[in-house]
Parts: sequence; structure tokens; C-alpha cells
Amino acid sequence: MTMKNILWLPSWYPSRLDRFTGDFVQRHAQALALYQSLVVLYLVKDAHGLVTNDVSTEITDTNGLKEIIVYYKPRQTGFKPIDKILSIKKYLSVYKTKLKQLIAETGAPAYIHVHVPMKAGVLALWCKRKYGIPFIVTEHWCAYNLLNPDNFFKKGLLFRRLSKKVFESAAMVTTVCESNRKELLSLFSIRQSMVINNVINEQLFYPQASKGNPCFTFVHVSTLHPQKNIGGLLNGLHLLKAVRADWRCIIVGPYQPYMQQLAGELGLDNQVIWTGELPYEQVATVVRGADCLVMFSKYENSPCTIIEALAAGLPVVSSNVGGIPELIDEANGLLVNSGDVMSLARAMGDMMQLTNQYDNDAIARAAAARFSYKTIGAKLSALYV
Repeated sequence: MTMKNILWLPSWYPSRLDRFTGDFVQRHAQALALYQSLVVLYLVKDAHGLVTNDVSTEITDTNGLKEIIVYYKPRQTGFKPIDKILSIKKYLSVYKTKLKQLIAETGAPAYIHVHVPMKAGVLALWCKRKYGIPFIVTEHWCAYNLLNPDNFFKKGLLFRRLSKKVFESAAMVTTVCESNRKELLSLFSIRQSMVINNVINEQLFYPQASKGNPCFTFVHVSTLHPQKNIGGLLNGLHLLKAVRADWRCIIVGPYQPYMQQLAGELGLDNQVIWTGELPYEQVATVVRGADCLVMFSKYENSPCTIIEALAAGLPVVSSNVGGIPELIDEANGLLVNSGDVMSLARAMGDMMQLTNQYDNDAIARAAAARFSYKTIGAKLSALYV
């Protein structure tokens, strides 16, 4: 395959200010870099001047992946509406300057690939108009579900119109699950679309033969955002404990005091373990050592946590929302209706009873074949032919 000059403009991406935001986009980039050299240009707002008091650029170049992270601090007046306008103006100004510099140095890219249409998609529209560069969009945001309090339909008119313009001007739109693809097709006149799943790191997530757990171990990994329904999960665990108590549940993520308090009120202090936020490598260690992943989200797109657990050979108990039914079947887990705490408790109990009937190695092999760096990288590379 002929190597092409490909430029990614993500709206979310890891940085020194937040190493987790858009980490799944970075893994997509690393997968593509197996087949195609790639430049990622990402602008991140440094509102508190932790990295810069104006504009600062950091560049890394590893294994065909060049990451240009630009930090900018906008001028602040203390008046929020004015500050928002000043921030957007500086974002656009700095971004255009960096794009012009990059194109002058390396030539115009064959394709621009936007990850999450707003705000980076606005720059893709500008590049298409100024340089004639076609662009692709990948949507990762679960914004098209009305249960999401920050959903697309509550955004301002300008946001929605620009998003529509980005989607409908793109040569191709990809999503990480079929559910999200159908949502977009129902809202926008999209030229072409396809699903390219999230990717797993097989070097971190793989079956662990000897676990040495003192009892059956559930694990939950997430941001613990309200959409993850931690209260519902804890209530499900409370109901499970009324039937059998020979289990523990490790909850990985930035928990809040009220969550611990609720666990205590439900009599779960001795069985629920809160790790707090962990580095990615430690998350993998915890997942590999567990017996089952449990998710009880109110709404979702396609959680990386689930495919990572599958890659580690874990069966999954999850709510039946978003793209999750595309990941879970009778061979690798159990699905329950969102919000049905009784069904969640029953499914977790069933999992404890049936766990030996799951073929952990087969679960891991199927996940690796579908979500590996090589598989996803090849699909991404094919976009630019």
C-alpha cells in the first residue's frame, strides 16, 4: 500500500492535563501507525496556566506516530460569556497557524481525519475550503441518547448546525458501534458510513491462568460518571448479598464519598473495594485478576472496558444499552435491562453459578481477533486508499 500523508485532528486526546480523555483515540492512532505513518495535531485549553501562559507545543515521534500537542491559555476577563468567546477565538487562531505551518513543512495531507466532530471538525471544514483536503469523521460521543443530560439536542443552535455541516461534508463517517451509526444516519445526510470498533492492548489484557482470589471477584472499571449508575450497581450487589455473600467487587475509578457512604449503608463495606483512579497498566492487572466484569450503565456507546475484559478472558454482566449488545452474547456474558436492579442481582448470581461453563481462552481469542491493534489498524488504513 502506498504511504500517504495523513493528519488527524481529534477533539479529545490525552495530554499532560488529562491523560485519560480520548485515550481510545490514541489507541486508534497507535493501531493505524502499524500500517501508515500518521501525524496527530491536538489543541488543549490550559485555562489555569499549568503548562503555558500563552502557547506551548510538545512533539513526540514514536513508531510512525507523530503527536503534536499544543497547549494554549486564553485571556480571561472573569466574565464567562466574554471568556468563552476569547477562548474559541484563540483556539481557532492557534489551530489555523499550526495547520498552515504543518502544511508548509510537509505538504497538504491526502486526508484529514477528525475524531469527535466538535470542535476540531470546524478546522477540517476550513482546510477543505482553503486547500481542498477531503476529511473523514469518527464519532465516539454517546450524545444522541436523550438519557444523556449533556445530549446533542440540548446544545446550542450554532453547535448543532456546525456538527451537521461537519458530518454532511465528510467523505466518510465512522463509529465504534452499529447503534451509534444508526443514530447518526437518522439525523444527518451522511455520504458513506461504517463501523470500526475500539481497540484493545493485547500486551496488557490477556487471560491470567492463576488468579488466587479468596472468593469470586467482580470488577467494575469506569469514570464512575452518573451514566455508569454506580448506585444501581451497589443496590444490585446488596440484593446479591441477601442470597450469597461469597464474593467481592473491585470498583476502579475516581469514586466520590457518597458512593462509599451508600456502600456502607447497604452493608457492603467488607465486600466492595475502591481503588480510586489507577494508571492504565494497573487497571489491566486488576482486570486480569478478576472473574467477571460488571457494568450497569444507563446509556453507552461501546465501552473499551468491556472489550478489554473480554480480551482478558472475562465473561461480562452488563446492561443492554447502546453498542453493548454488539459485544456480548451467550458465549461471553449476560445482558440485563438498564435500571432493573433485581435482574442485575440475579445475573450476577447466575454468573457465579455458571462461571466454569465459560471458555475463558475462547473469549479472549475472539476478542483479540476482532479488536486487536492489527485488525483495527488495517481497517483504519483502508479508509485512505
